[in-house]
Amino acid sequence: MIVVHVLLFVVLVAAVEVKGTISGHYRWHQCLCLTGRNVRIRDNGLLRGRCTRRIVGTESLPSCFKYTSFRFNCGGHQWYRVDYNGKSGWITGVFLRTASSFSCSRSQTGSSDKFTHAQAVRILRQNGITSIVSSGRCSDRRNRRCTSLDGIRKKSIYGLTAFKHDSGCSLTITGGTEVGHSGGTKSHGTGYKIDVRVTDCVSNYIKRHYRYQGKRGGRHPYYQNSRGHYFYREYRPPHWDILFP
Repeated sequence: MIVVHVLLFVVLVAAVEVKGTISGHYRWHQCLCLTGRNVRIRDNGLLRGRCTRRIVGTESLPSCFKYTSFRFNCGGHQWYRVDYNGKSGWITGVFLRTASSFSCSRSQTGSSDKFTHAQAVRILRQNGITSIVSSGRCSDRRNRRCTSLDGIRKKSIYGLTAFKHDSGCSLTITGGTEVGHSGGTKSHGTGYKIDVRVTDCVSNYIKRHYRYQGKRGGRHPYYQNSRGHYFYREYRPPHWDILFP
């Protein structure tokens, strides 16, 4: 337990700039705003009786979120469940302050559900994904020889970081939002898909832990995880085509 507390303390101090002061219970949909930069959002405040370290996103002030009326104490801190991109996210009260409902409305209206390339790369690196390759060694979305994450959906990036933490595999991104992929409403171009290089670690984890769904087009096996993400095995060139709906 001492180790858990020390790890949590280091993470919290590294992220915050100005400490918040909230404590106690607040009404449903109370607006809570961040007081620091690079604050880590967790997917679950408590995991198997211990404070979780799984990161699903990183946000900075002046971002605000609606409190969804659930909190608990872990690691000596109060954790608050908020509406984070339509799903539950957990933030420690150390990084939060109360605000008017107008602040939440303004924050949600002005925020985007997509990242720039630089923003996506920063989140990936924070979660141990540092390899992005292309034949042209570039990130221009308008060039098919590049690998770009410009305009990628936040849910796609967070989905990939979750896969990284679940599998423990080293990941190399080979395709993003650049031109040259098939079109569609949920495609690479719209920010729903990311290509990852085939490795034994990645392939074995997918096949052993995810549910086999059949073959797309009669020859491309694909799998689904518990989060609803789809992993398609492509062959030309070899890669995993991952869909984050």
